[in-house]
Amino acid sequence: MPNQAVADVVARLKSGGQPADLQGWRSQFDAVAGGQPMPDDARFQPIILGGVPAERVTVAAAEEPGVVMFFHGGGYMFGSSLAYRALTAILAAATRAPLLAINYRLAPEHPFPAAVEDTTAAYRAILESGTPASRIGFAGDSAGGGLVIATMLSARDAGLPMPAAGYGISPWLDLSCEGKSFTELAAVDQLMTADGARGCAAAYLQGSDARHPWASPVHADFTGLPPLMLQVGSTEMFLDDSTRAARTAALAGVHVEMQVWPGMPHVWHLWPSILPEAVAALAAGGRFLRERLTPSLTQAM
Repeated sequence: MPNQAVADVVARLKSGGQPADLQGWRSQFDAVAGGQPMPDDARFQPIILGGVPAERVTVAAAEEPGVVMFFHGGGYMFGSSLAYRALTAILAAATRAPLLAINYRLAPEHPFPAAVEDTTAAYRAILESGTPASRIGFAGDSAGGGLVIATMLSARDAGLPMPAAGYGISPWLDLSCEGKSFTELAAVDQLMTADGARGCAAAYLQGSDARHPWASPVHADFTGLPPLMLQVGSTEMFLDDSTRAARTAALAGVHVEMQVWPGMPHVWHLWPSILPEAVAALAAGGRFLRERLTPSLTQAM
């Protein structure tokens, strides 16, 4: 039986018509996704991390076991911390830690590897501020889910310590779009299209190798990466991005937890006021991060 709440989400996303230009698409994305109600105790503060604009998200109940860096989605072309405030506030409450939403540069104005350079610069700045890597978690959705692992790889290449853990929400991990689900679920996916994904990939890569590990982490060596949680909907074209990455992680000896949520569309987490599954998924992801940011809980595991 179709999920009416999911249908409502799809209808809302498609209700804005066709903007005339890229800036119109970006404004529409922020307006539609950013229209969600959020916790009354959420606070948002603009900050700069390593020259990169970001937003510090806190809630009253924070215990501050560490900090969580959040990388938004939007195909590397859209999205901002503004669009994700409901999601980031709920995730901050679930982790009981401040969340730092990174506004990395967007394509096509800033092609690959600009986004990875920005998230890595922000991570380096947090380390240099005195926060140990063991108290830093990464989280992100879609393209931002790809950046969770790409930033780990970039940090590893630069000789930086690994964060405590990473949480990928419907992560886009293969810009070459070679997973079987990319074609097998094309008629089922309610939000994504093959043309749309390939168009975003081309705008970001601009001739760079789609198999570069920072662009498509599914092709990378995961040796030495921290624990990962991946959540993906069963109807997503990107389903195999997560299944392939989970296998790669496991073969590299990395602790990985993967959840496939039946009937959920791409990044259902964006709609906590409509989908109870969004709240439940963020609670699970927040708990995963919190347990690895809190020394007493980590030591007890």
